[in-house]
Amino acid sequence: MKMKKLLLFLCLSFLAFNAFSQRSESDVQARMWKDELMIPDSAFLEKWKNEPAVILYKSMVFEYKKLLAANTVNSDFYFRARILLLDKSSVDEYSEFSFGKLGYTKASRQGSYLGIKIIKPDGSVRKIDLKEAVKMQQFRDGRQNMPVDDSYNKLAIDDLESGDIIDYYIVSLNTMYASSFSKGNYFEFEPEFMVLKEDYPLIEGKLSFLAERNCFINLSVSNGAPEPEKVVKDGKDYYEINYSNEESFKSGLWTAPLRAEPSVKFQIIIPSPMLQTGEKHFLGTAGVPKTKAEPFDYLSLLRYLISPSDARSDLFTKGNRFLKKQRIFKNPETLISDLYLFYRNYLYFDFYFYYEMKYLNSNKYDEFDFIQAFSGVLNVNNIEHEVFLGVDKTVGTIENALLLSELKPGIRVIVNGKPMLIFVPGPHSVPGDPEYLLEQSNILSSYVVVPRQPVEMKLDSIPAGNHLENIQKDSLKVTFIYSEDDMLRVAHKISVSGCLKDMFTQVIRLPEDYFKDENDRWNLMAKSVPATIMRKDMILAEVAEAKDKRKELNNEMLELYIKETHGLTEGKPQNFKVQNLGRWPESPVAAFSFDFKTNELRKIADDYIIIDVGLLLGKNIDLDENEKARTQDVYMPCPRTFEWYLEIDIPYGYEVSNLSQLNMSIENSTGRFSSEAIVSGDKVIIDAVKYYTHNFEPLDKWPELLAMLEMANSFVQKKLVFRRSVK
Repeated sequence: MKMKKLLLFLCLSFLAFNAFSQRSESDVQARMWKDELMIPDSAFLEKWKNEPAVILYKSMVFEYKKLLAANTVNSDFYFRARILLLDKSSVDEYSEFSFGKLGYTKASRQGSYLGIKIIKPDGSVRKIDLKEAVKMQQFRDGRQNMPVDDSYNKLAIDDLESGDIIDYYIVSLNTMYASSFSKGNYFEFEPEFMVLKEDYPLIEGKLSFLAERNCFINLSVSNGAPEPEKVVKDGKDYYEINYSNEESFKSGLWTAPLRAEPSVKFQIIIPSPMLQTGEKHFLGTAGVPKTKAEPFDYLSLLRYLISPSDARSDLFTKGNRFLKKQRIFKNPETLISDLYLFYRNYLYFDFYFYYEMKYLNSNKYDEFDFIQAFSGVLNVNNIEHEVFLGVDKTVGTIENALLLSELKPGIRVIVNGKPMLIFVPGPHSVPGDPEYLLEQSNILSSYVVVPRQPVEMKLDSIPAGNHLENIQKDSLKVTFIYSEDDMLRVAHKISVSGCLKDMFTQVIRLPEDYFKDENDRWNLMAKSVPATIMRKDMILAEVAEAKDKRKELNNEMLELYIKETHGLTEGKPQNFKVQNLGRWPESPVAAFSFDFKTNELRKIADDYIIIDVGLLLGKNIDLDENEKARTQDVYMPCPRTFEWYLEIDIPYGYEVSNLSQLNMSIENSTGRFSSEAIVSGDKVIIDAVKYYTHNFEPLDKWPELLAMLEMANSFVQKKLVFRRSVK
């Protein structure tokens, strides 16, 4: 188990500090270190001598308690780990801790504690003095030019050695104020998803849960993880999961640990004291884990999506008002698309005030609220449709989903004779954008008719996507700069569609551009509302304030993209231009262009000019031997296609000498890679394509996929050679 220092810092840094309180450090230390744990003997050391480290013990205790006659909840977390360090890499990993402020504030019941001790091979114990930590400044940017108010502490443990045992704990005490019940009729904690395997072998692991006084817990295990067992401690009912894993685990390329490894998912929900409902959540018995959803749970959630909700009726009302009063062009064929774009605009380009602070409207609603409102508007406009629930295939399946956060709600509606899927929009999504990781997976659906009640719940599926729906096209024109020795100029144009657009969002979609794009289009779609215009003018003014700084950061990201794609140490972009943001149904393809100069892809040797043509197309996936020996199914973001068009000037007085080696091809059930090179006039033209047929491949298809990847990667090593033909 590698200690994630950033995670540790985040866990601690938000908690308040007070040096003295009735809850002393010694009290916490006594609880955390009261259990004497094993000291490895010689047989144990011999067994694990080839491992970098072994986790001897790891314990996480989650305690939740609703206070009587108050809408507050105590949320406490107790963590302890004891790790045997066996080589330099693990010693280096644990030689440094980063953490925020420590201590406890009694008045607000906020606190955090950290304790570290080292056990030497001879059995001697040394407690680490946390006062030796050094205060560190935080910055907003990588260049450390923009400091922020927060700081953190960094502690170095200098004498840590192979053979040592490090034993440390983290305690976080927190009080949540749930009086507003901002979710409507309940309060929810963030869900937790845990893979029980670690980076190192784990001898003894324990998860423990305590949910008191109207605290409900949903807890599911999968892939062989042990079921929770009831254990009574000090008169309280804890539920514990005891586990061990002698096999270490490292997440690799295209893996889904929650589908392949022993896992635990849980969430705490606290209903309103008056209504005693979790609304959308599947509730069981207070204090007792609900470990499985029943058909009635799913049916109730589908009914929620179809039935009006007073708490969210404003979202439905706004959508219906847009269609009836604000929409300029009443074309029935674009009603669903226009409604979707209205909600996108309302959620991400308009805001509300709360205690003099501005918040985007999207903060008020979740995806279930959106689907409920959208379904309601379709229903009052007599548009038949289905609502459904699916699960991201890297997380689980609809048959085993228990937590609300596992479920993804959607709508299926016929538009112009074809089914369209509707999900909660993002700021740049267009109507019909799929949830790619729901493709080729099962869903639970219900047909919506009048009156708005589920007729039946049925098990259905979402079809597989097509790799031609998600395309990146790269066009590169390469010319020689004769006035600058060894220099090439590369003019690069990129267009992207489908799931691949997200890769370039930060590069091509600057707020000052897409806010203006949204406003300009919105003014053509909807009648003006003075209050809305005023709010949007405020946003545009604020966006413009940081325009120059964002462009600087954008240039840095583009430079990084050039260097990483082409394997360069330098790659300054020039003439950057966005042709299309790809944010509208009639123009969903994003496109941009830029130039760069480089002397790193051209070499001159006697009568030859050698071009790294493979790197001009871009680096590919390069797997080591361990990655090639795959043991898990393949989960990818989407089926997708990459196309390259490369045009290279033939230098005057030279001819091409090795064109045939650039012609390659492989195709199988998992995908294809091919390249074709020809001479056309005074240019070399290379067309190449790589596609992945599916977003999921079972393990037995890995040899086919690997063969395609290895051929694509072999092209990266290819050279184009020009030989002097005129002396």
